[in-house]
Amino acid sequence: MFSVVWFLSTSASVVVADTLVLNVQKRFVYAVIDATGVSLSLPSGRPAPVSLTDATPTDQVALAVLVLTVGYFVYSLYLGSRINHGASRLTATLTVMTVTSTPLVFVLGSIALALGTLPLL
Repeated sequence: MFSVVWFLSTSASVVVADTLVLNVQKRFVYAVIDATGVSLSLPSGRPAPVSLTDATPTDQVALAVLVLTVGYFVYSLYLGSRINHGASRLTATLTVMTVTSTPLVFVLGSIALALGTLPLL
């Protein structure tokens, strides 16, 4: 996953995919900001819509590989909990939910740091 995102960030041939991934990240951050009700904004502002009609085959392959690696990560996390640690279905699902919620915790912590307070506690 990291390698694909790094490729998107550094390659000039995948501009549409890079813009799309950045916009998804910005939308997530703004969704959390809006949900908390604070008045913060990113230096780059709110994301504009991305048209996928200009996507090159390289863009499409990069996005497909990124989607597959995210799916594989979640799947292997669940199976790793079940097989390697003997977790039940519920515990493995809770593990996946906990790990996948870490971006939310990071953004909430960043908001608290930017405000110099913990508005949510």
